[in-house]
Amino acid sequence: ADAQSKNYGQSDPELTYTVTSGSLISGETLVGKLTRDASEDAGSYAIRQGTLTDSNNPNYRITFVGNDLTIFSTAPEITVTVDPSGQVAGQPVHASVTVKNPYSSALTDLPSPTLTYTVGNGRAQTVALSNGNGSFIVPEGASVGTEIHVSAVTEGTGNYKRSTASATVTVIDKIRVDDAVRVQTSASFVYGEAPAVKGSFSGKTEG
Repeated sequence: ADAQSKNYGQSDPELTYTVTSGSLISGETLVGKLTRDASEDAGSYAIRQGTLTDSNNPNYRITFVGNDLTIFSTAPEITVTVDPSGQVAGQPVHASVTVKNPYSSALTDLPSPTLTYTVGNGRAQTVALSNGNGSFIVPEGASVGTEIHVSAVTEGTGNYKRSTASATVTVIDKIRVDDAVRVQTSASFVYGEAPAVKGSFSGKTEG
């Protein structure tokens, strides 16, 4: 049997063999399929003769030499999303983390992520997550242009390797208001009093 391998979550490769002694009659192939010991967890599993037997191939005497199929741990696919990516100091940033097996959406044994954020060169702070969602406040003292790195990590388990992903928030320290600008002033006013000003404000202002 030929040695085979796959990553956790992948489908099995075809179990193949090589004739290392003797030869097949021209135009003939051996009848039967190899099998392997059952399990989908990371580890090594024996490849066995299965139905590739003498009885299914009466013209040949088969001496079977086994091998292994090895299942390797998989690096989970992590996605970190921050909203918004540019933020005002003192305001919240909402973050979400998704973790999945890159080969199978049916697997539910995914490792739990830890989410942290780091302001500039400061210390990492942990963000509490609920169903993969969390938030934190941009420090009020953060200066314009400061980058806040948001990172997620899953630790290694038997079936999964340690994996990381990150996103970046940039402090822009700007206020934006959107609407149509409209200002109305009163048509008359009393001498000595300031005119009344009515109106709604919108559009885009930056400061």
